[in-house]
Amino acid sequence: MDRVQPKALRLPLMRLPVGLWVASFVLDVMSLRFGNGAVQAAFYCVAAGSAVAILITAATMLDYNRVPTESPIRRTTVLHAIVFTTTILVFSLDAWLRTAWLDAHWTPFPAVAVSALGLTLVAIGGFLARQVGFDSKGNVVHLVRPEDEAPPGTIPFRPRRR
Repeated sequence: MDRVQPKALRLPLMRLPVGLWVASFVLDVMSLRFGNGAVQAAFYCVAAGSAVAILITAATMLDYNRVPTESPIRRTTVLHAIVFTTTILVFSLDAWLRTAWLDAHWTPFPAVAVSALGLTLVAIGGFLARQVGFDSKGNVVHLVRPEDEAPPGTIPFRPRRR
């Protein structure tokens, strides 16, 4: 039986916390109409998303350690790690803030604002993650645009087809 690579688990699992964080923001807006049930559901989405993201961090660190220090993508991976860690901290703060407002009739503005900041960081992290790719052996490589000259250790960038 083949051993499961950390990146094989990390890539699909990363969608789970992002989806939970987006759902919490939608539930925050819905709490204006539906009340306390949406407030509590948003809290559990934020808390669960943060917990899963913390678990994914270990696999992310394994990928980061595979990037050679002389690689042109090293700076992007460092920046992505900083944004990802900051995102987890922001949503953990959001979950902590929400514990005081579990009985509220709608989600207070500070919790919504912190969620909006966290989702902005998710978007920035997603952009940075699109700059990184994996070769057939699971090594982290830099993606280059077709009009750029492809130096050794890079693979061509191919936009996703819709």
